[in-house]
Amino acid sequence: MFPWSGELEIVKNTNAYTVDEVKRILQKATDLNLEMIPLVQTFGHLEWILKFEKFRAYRDDDRYPQVICLGNKKAMDLIKMAILQVVEIHLPYGISHFHIGADEAFQV
Repeated sequence: MFPWSGELEIVKNTNAYTVDEVKRILQKATDLNLEMIPLVQTFGHLEWILKFEKFRAYRDDDRYPQVICLGNKKAMDLIKMAILQVVEIHLPYGISHFHIGADEAFQV
């Protein structure tokens, strides 16, 4: 689990890695010549954010917390914030690819 901060801190799991633990994992992967490909879901699979009342207005359909509304600027700003947090930690170790998910948005 990622150590989210700022506005996303409320979605951080109680057993999330610390920033230092993530950095140690990334360093070990680098030492072993393993390529780490970070992933942030950007369309579907977003119940980890959208289940929270604070972010409910960002749902594409209020009945389902899986899919974000791509036309909602605040929702997109939140996704960008998540991407930036992941990139900031991974960048010193190199990023050649970034996985944006964007699948299984069935409730659109």
